[in-house]
Amino acid sequence: MGKHSIPNTILNKKQILMQIEWELVKEHSKMGSEILTRHGLNKTAEIVISHHERYDGNGYPYGLRGDDIPLAARIISIADSFDAMISKRFYKNKMDINDALNDLKC
Repeated sequence: MGKHSIPNTILNKKQILMQIEWELVKEHSKMGSEILTRHGLNKTAEIVISHHERYDGNGYPYGLRGDDIPLAARIISIADSFDAMISKRFYKNKMDINDALNDLKC
């Protein structure tokens, strides 16, 4: 949802993103959350803003770790990662489903 605010030239770029482009892409969680909040979907907004947080604290936008990340966001994160792995992107080929599942198990 928040990615609609990011130019297609960045989303469809085949090369490695420049730092400023990557910082803009990382804002999509906040942008999506803001859209949902404006429509009164506060719980869903909390999940969306947290779906790129990582259990070890290396995620974004806030660097949350462990149980500070809402459970629903942790579940969505797995689904989002799986989708990214098995989907063809401008900058990468899609993975085999079994390879993606094995990567998620690691």
